[in-house]
Amino acid sequence: NSAAPWADYVKGVLVQLRKRGVHFSGFSAAIHSTIPIGAGMSSSAALEVATALIVRQLFPYSLTELGASVPPPRDNRGRLPPLEAKEKIHLARLCQAAEVEFVGVNCGLLDQLSCLFGRAYHVMNIDCRFHSVHHTPMPGEAMVVCDSGVKHRLAGGEYNELREHCESAARALAAKSLRSVELPWLKTNRGNLNQRQYECAYHVVGEIQRVVFAEKALSDDDHRQFGQYLFLSHESSRDFLKNSCPELDLLVDLARAHPGCLGARLTGGGFGGATINLVAYHQADDFMKTIAEQYEQRTGRKTKPVVCQIVDGAG
Repeated sequence: NSAAPWADYVKGVLVQLRKRGVHFSGFSAAIHSTIPIGAGMSSSAALEVATALIVRQLFPYSLTELGASVPPPRDNRGRLPPLEAKEKIHLARLCQAAEVEFVGVNCGLLDQLSCLFGRAYHVMNIDCRFHSVHHTPMPGEAMVVCDSGVKHRLAGGEYNELREHCESAARALAAKSLRSVELPWLKTNRGNLNQRQYECAYHVVGEIQRVVFAEKALSDDDHRQFGQYLFLSHESSRDFLKNSCPELDLLVDLARAHPGCLGARLTGGGFGGATINLVAYHQADDFMKTIAEQYEQRTGRKTKPVVCQIVDGAG
């Protein structure tokens, strides 16, 4: 339905549940969200996960690799047991399949796993090679989101093109995925890749290294160094993956110039959307005021930065 494209995310999940043998009948649902749409904040994944969990609440089911299994029992207050980690993985993959097959965005698992595995005041290390999720404490700073006002729509095709560049690069490097490629191997075999394949691969391989280094920085309680990896991540996205835009670059530059900001980068698939900023708590108000004023002066666009709290995931 072109008049309500957001409904595709709901329909796609229902189709995937049917494919896996989940039995449900018609139901009425009201959808309310405070997540900005088109800002790169996983609003589509949140809708997918919410749909799957609402169906589970109304028509209980369990998921395995093979599909639906024996429904979980309710307790004496009618509540279902929380999802185990393995079932969260299965549910995330179901929601990913809905977006890939029904919506047409060849997305990964990051957004769906984030919705399900979030832990209050922690960041997540997600390894899609092993489908594992680990948490690291993240206290001490404010997480400020600045919406550029440039709406992105990943179904438009740019994201799928990036995915194809990465997958074709992996094939040319004789690797199952770029997760298995080390930087020296990439540089040695650069001749096997075209320019865009190499640029995309260089970003992904470097980003994997930055995740490892950033996790160590957090474990060493070096949040300023962690923030530097955010800046480096944005620069790589801008220069190699090329999924940024002038408005996002400006927001990151403005953030870098503020003394209270430790790090900033685009968030989500890019091509518009928002930036995420690591800011000292006592300077968060001034940071948000300064960014809003300077961004409007430079672009004519208004932005209303918001402080976000890291909370527990759904399910």
